[in-house]
Amino acid sequence: NQMEDADSYMTGPEAVKLLADVVSMGGNLLLDIGPDAAGRIPELQRQCLEGMADWMDVNSPSIHDVEPVPEASPSGEGDGEPWVRWAGDGKSVYAVVDAAGRVPLRIDAGAVDVDSATILGGGSVVVEADGDMLTAEIPATDVAGPQVVRFARH
Repeated sequence: NQMEDADSYMTGPEAVKLLADVVSMGGNLLLDIGPDAAGRIPELQRQCLEGMADWMDVNSPSIHDVEPVPEASPSGEGDGEPWVRWAGDGKSVYAVVDAAGRVPLRIDAGAVDVDSATILGGGSVVVEADGDMLTAEIPATDVAGPQVVRFARH
């Protein structure tokens, strides 16, 4: 811990994206958090954890007790599209979206109720079906980290 600087740590939003990515593939994320010689959690680690906790206060349904969504495809890793990851449970499908504005959502439109789309934490979102793809108009926010769009599962 003594030799590490800010470049050695993720921000809260970066850690949230890693968590959502791992969960979207059915995995679990182990965080390497450890006290310094005095038994305290270093400030940079604490800031990351607090950022994750703030995000989870609103968006935990998209992380806890969910599974991958085979009808959906992730985007945003070198394909020039906004970053989107998918997870779902028996009743809902969640799109974790790190972008604002018009965002393509790569999911079989028949897998979800398009009209049920809401932003976790409150707020509406306009979603349009276009063949086998959805497009969402994600509002800008001051909240750090990705926003989550919840759909009712068909």
